[in-house]
Amino acid sequence: MLENPDSVTCLHSPKDFNPADLSLPRLKAKKWEVCSLALDLSGQCNLRCSYCAEAATMPRREPMTAEVLRRALLFLYQNLAADAVPTLRFGSGEPLLAATLLEQCAVEAQRLSGKYQLAPPQFFLTTNGTLLNQKILRLLSTPSWHVKVSLDGPPHIHDAYRKDRKGRGTSHKAIDAVKRLFEAIGERLSITAVLSPGTDPAEVFEFCESLQAAQIELLPVAGGEEGASFKHEDLRRYRSFVAGYASDLVCGRKRAVLSRFCNMLPRAMGFAVQLYRCGAGRSFYAAGPDGLLYPCFRMIGLPGFAVGSVCKPIDKSALSHFRRTTGRSITKRSACRTCWARALCNGPCFALTGLMNMEPGSASLQCIYSRIDATEAVKLVSTLQRSDPARLLTYLPTDLSSVI
Repeated sequence: MLENPDSVTCLHSPKDFNPADLSLPRLKAKKWEVCSLALDLSGQCNLRCSYCAEAATMPRREPMTAEVLRRALLFLYQNLAADAVPTLRFGSGEPLLAATLLEQCAVEAQRLSGKYQLAPPQFFLTTNGTLLNQKILRLLSTPSWHVKVSLDGPPHIHDAYRKDRKGRGTSHKAIDAVKRLFEAIGERLSITAVLSPGTDPAEVFEFCESLQAAQIELLPVAGGEEGASFKHEDLRRYRSFVAGYASDLVCGRKRAVLSRFCNMLPRAMGFAVQLYRCGAGRSFYAAGPDGLLYPCFRMIGLPGFAVGSVCKPIDKSALSHFRRTTGRSITKRSACRTCWARALCNGPCFALTGLMNMEPGSASLQCIYSRIDATEAVKLVSTLQRSDPARLLTYLPTDLSSVI
């Protein structure tokens, strides 16, 4: 939590922007249908990152068995929304520790898509990149795979936090993985970088951009005690970076996609406004190695968040409790109801609020970074509306049917 002047924290909306112009969608009465499932295949990670957001919630577990994997896939396909593309996500722990199971999952999901006459499955993998080998690279090179590598920037930044079990830096392996993956999958590669206190976001982004990643996500650190060390200068530096990035887009300069910021551009135009940051506990679930189901992969292993298992129907009572509490919408959060940027950020991450007590508010670090993104997104939209409305339309979602 930080106390900072409004010039940095963007407590008030930009000039000429009226939050009331962005109407929130009405809650749908229809039954929520499953669209995506996250799988914790390995139950552990091979690194010891100093700020790990999952360290306290992810004690070492046994890897998932082939039988639990089979049942988890059946759960997804038997509960899948009629028009949904089967989507599987791997990111809890380090999924490449269970490479054999990952391959089996791909084969079985392809088979089930054929059996149920559905679109080919799409796979989204988040990895630290240290275990990438030629066999795994061949698997990830097929068109169904989208890969995100955790890389915090140049070696002197990355190695300060992302270390292996012997305390050694891992940047050389992560950077090599990014380069090899770019050669193999091109724009299906993205990078997530965690911003720690004192880190220059421009330096981090430009380094990741030099590796030709199509999308780059910058996130302020959420684990450990790091959040308490952020200073005014960190916020000013981040806002300066985002403002410069937005200026580059206005001028037509080609940049990699700054994902959190660019996701706000259609919302600033009134599209893709939602009541939740993500579909956790509604259209998205996570299965642990033991087959228990949770609303989010970061909640795996915590009994208070279990909502059933892949072997039986979802526990409606537990799920209803989650939706009323940790998973409630922005209309049910007092801090969000009074925040001008609520329709642009779509509310807080359920994992951060539920597991780390990082509730939204005017002084919340996560909210400050979101408001900075929202402020510069509104300014960019306003500028292009006046100077180049045709180019502004290129930032709209490709498929408007899902957001109108």
